Amino acid sequence: HVELQVASAREAITRLFNDSITIIVCSRTFNAEERAVAKKAKLAIGEYRIAWDGVAVIVNKANAMTKLRTTQLDSILSGRVTHWDKLGSPLVSRIEVCLPSRNAGTYEFVVSKLIKAPDTVATPAAVVQSSPDMIAYVTSHSGAIGLIGLNWLNDNKEKVNVLELADPDAPDSLGTRGKYFGPYQAYVYQQYYPLTRDIYIYSRADNYGVAAGFTT
Repeated sequence: HVELQVASAREAITRLFNDSITIIVCSRTFNAEERAVAKKAKLAIGEYRIAWDGVAVIVNKANAMTKLRTTQLDSILSGRVTHWDKLGSPLVSRIEVCLPSRNAGTYEFVVSKLIKAPDTVATPAAVVQSSPDMIAYVTSHSGAIGLIGLNWLNDNKEKVNVLELADPDAPDSLGTRGKYFGPYQAYVYQQYYPLTRDIYIYSRADNYGVAAGFTT
């Protein structure tokens, strides 16, 4: 039998290392610190990329904003831009940033992708522990902006506005520099959507039980 347990990326990886669970599905790769721990403990961990996912940027339905550049999103998260009208929105209110916890894979992915100095992330208006909480906060605060994985967006996209993103620093090979893309499956698969990430399965490499069958 497979029992599903929900945890932050950092907690799941820690439990895998401690051998309290046998397999995890994770929205980011191990960071340098985690790889060093695994190497020091001589843990043989199997890594399997199984999917591509996107992180959607969502705002309240009262907000007429439809597009952002990744550099603008960086400015919002870093606290350099604090009001919506500075971004061209008719909404005259303070930007209320809602973020996942620092241990969440979504948080770590977005910060590493967008912000050159992770320590410069401004104190958010709210920190939530789950994706349903993220949806609830954004829908109840007109000035809110949040981040959510596409799997959670599917059943909630009518409740929020989903922003299209453009990456001014996109690789020349993609031919997408300056163009806006929504978090749709095709754009995620083609890597056109700027906040596209890999989804991994990690398990002990010497495990040949139910976990190996699940991975297969």
